[in-house]
Amino acid sequence: MESWKCEWHNIERAVRELYPNLEGFKQDSVAIEQMFAQGRYVVHHSRIYNQMYEPHYRIVSKEEYNKLKDKLK
Repeated sequence: MESWKCEWHNIERAVRELYPNLEGFKQDSVAIEQMFAQGRYVVHHSRIYNQMYEPHYRIVSKEEYNKLKDKLK
């Protein structure tokens, strides 16, 4: 958890520099800090993100990953 908190603070700093007016970022930052205080750290993508990008995830074995990676080279 401590390494993720450190990583998040680095991400947060970079986002604030690159996108100082990013909509909803301040609220998200507060919510994430509250989660950290409660010992929680798992979140899901926002409704807007899901609508815009329709993320899909697949879990594959290391062997399959390496096969796919080699094909993409």
